[in-house]
Amino acid sequence: MLRIEAEIRQKLGKEDAKKIRKQGYVTGIIYARGKVYEQLKLKLADLNSILKNQNDVFEIKVSNKVYKVKLKGVQIHPVTDKPLHFDFYALEEPYSEN
Repeated sequence: MLRIEAEIRQKLGKEDAKKIRKQGYVTGIIYARGKVYEQLKLKLADLNSILKNQNDVFEIKVSNKVYKVKLKGVQIHPVTDKPLHFDFYALEEPYSEN
């Protein structure tokens, strides 16, 4: 199963998202059943590998937690065709990995 590492976003908002994208990351969330688990930033190259992967389910490691997720949506810039934001749906509660 594909596993990707992501980082927690420390600041939220449009201006911070622009700075994150300039650094080669994409912003997004992990949610389930109406609850947002994490606000994330993920390397653009890692998101591209997810988009190219044939598997529906994969793992995202955030700090010491691992989420089994499914990609639910990606917002794409209308001119550059670069991903702007992603939504992952958590299929189960995260587990800790030490």
